[in-house]
Amino acid sequence: MDRGMHFPSKLRCKGPLRRVCTTSLLTSRGRKTKTASTRGSQLRERQGRPSRPCLASVNDRKEAATAGQLSVVEVDEAEWNRVRGLAEKSMFSACTALLYLIGFSFRLEGYMGYLLPLPIILMGVRHGAKSSWSTLALISILQIVLFGPVRAASFVCTHGFYSAVLATFWSGSKREAQGQQKKTWLGILLVTAAARAGGLIASIFVFSWVIGENILSLIFSGIENLVEQVFSVLGLPYLTFPLPRGLLAGTFCTLAILSSIFYVAVIYIMHSSVLFKMGYKVPLPKFLAKRLLKKRY
Repeated sequence: MDRGMHFPSKLRCKGPLRRVCTTSLLTSRGRKTKTASTRGSQLRERQGRPSRPCLASVNDRKEAATAGQLSVVEVDEAEWNRVRGLAEKSMFSACTALLYLIGFSFRLEGYMGYLLPLPIILMGVRHGAKSSWSTLALISILQIVLFGPVRAASFVCTHGFYSAVLATFWSGSKREAQGQQKKTWLGILLVTAAARAGGLIASIFVFSWVIGENILSLIFSGIENLVEQVFSVLGLPYLTFPLPRGLLAGTFCTLAILSSIFYVAVIYIMHSSVLFKMGYKVPLPKFLAKRLLKKRY
């Protein structure tokens, strides 16, 4: 029989010739498959690529990777942490800008102010103090582009500066298994409150320069009127008015520090609870630590 002859598909072998026809058909198909695979391997060798076996399933791929037949991409841990830090920094900066936009657009800046420090604190806890300050710089640049330099300066003085200071203190916090922290929560609270008071005073100077008015003198006059009313209600002898500038400045700084202490205490309790739930060990008061441990387990 001529090998070049082809029979139609309807032609079937009957009787004893059926087994012979089936065997010849399978042999011809095997020859074609072997020839095609040989041609493919020759083409790969010509192109300079090594021939790789066809893997039929995921298990075959795992076995091949274990045997060394597949190349495994290795990434340096330091490089991976750097890339992850950049991604988290951009994401947290965008979230902070969005929260700030919602706050001053819907007159909710007083409520959003309790959430604005969280992205900077998370960056400090996860990637170190340097990352928290660089995140603050990135947020400032983003807000200058979106809202202008005045809004950006207001954010940095009012919310950003003390958030970065608090993140710097918490930046040494690791997972719970790595031991206790040596820093006291009260010292961190007082330093952060002083940083917020300094930011408030700086924001007053910035707004005074922007609008061209001395806002600090208006605050001093308000304090003087308040002292006069308190003395008149209590029946105390009157003081010599106007009061000295040093006394007014001391009163103003004392009030700013007291308000900052209460404000930062609320921020401290809120965000330390969040970090504790995430598994980070930060300095906590004993009553709060006991409460969180009861709620956690």
